[in-house]
Amino acid sequence: MIKSTRTTILNKTIAAMKKLCLVCALIGSSVNAMADEYPNRPLTIIAAFSAGSGTDTAARLLAEGLSKQLKQPVVVENRPGANTMIGTTYASKANPDGYTLAMIFVDNMLINPAIMKNIKYSSSDLDPVAIVGQIPLVVLAAPDLPYDSLQQLRDASMKEGKSFNFGTWGHGSVAHVFGAMLANEGGFNFNYIPFPGSAPSINAVMGGHVDLAVATPASSASLIARGKAKALGVSFPTRIPRVTQRAYPHRGRPWKSKCDAMAWSRSASRR
Repeated sequence: MIKSTRTTILNKTIAAMKKLCLVCALIGSSVNAMADEYPNRPLTIIAAFSAGSGTDTAARLLAEGLSKQLKQPVVVENRPGANTMIGTTYASKANPDGYTLAMIFVDNMLINPAIMKNIKYSSSDLDPVAIVGQIPLVVLAAPDLPYDSLQQLRDASMKEGKSFNFGTWGHGSVAHVFGAMLANEGGFNFNYIPFPGSAPSINAVMGGHVDLAVATPASSASLIARGKAKALGVSFPTRIPRVTQRAYPHRGRPWKSKCDAMAWSRSASRR
């Protein structure tokens, strides 16, 4: 099922990319460029996230599949920072020839334009190509944190007045918004600590510099298995294998949370 879904995504991505390339050729390219078979040189996927993040992992899986089918190298270029604005701005200024793709996330296309001033890109700068996937979020904790569930963490916040340092990949990011939603509905006391990417925030959890961080199953499963971190809950109504064997989903907790958060990833091409 997973292999079939991945193949479908790759086929749709390739078809959309070829249509975009043809449109670019019809609008302003030379006759020789129109005659060239697309693609005839390497492609680049811009990931506005740090290496090792869930979106970076998705980009590399997409690149591997595209490279095999297109018979051309597909390189993932990480440009994290400023809650994805650095990489997204770079992608929006790329040559609109179908050879530069960007991983689009809730952060760079929905949240940033709504809360950030002087943003240097617009959704109109990029054409959507394909939906890559939907990613549940994992509340990751330091292994020595004396709490093993969101309920225990909530009790410590409400009954003992304790606060916790909550690592995010930037102010206004999905991680920040998800933490704020949890705090608002569940009564948690969080101090939000921004990092230049999800991987640095996860490293901070493992190093004991922050208590909590938001991760994805792809970026956290091996850490949990090796005891480097532990999952307190997921933003999903069911458990996730290899991630939440002991941690219950937050929905259905005693405070009746409705805070389902699902991050989606898309690939897009410069318009």
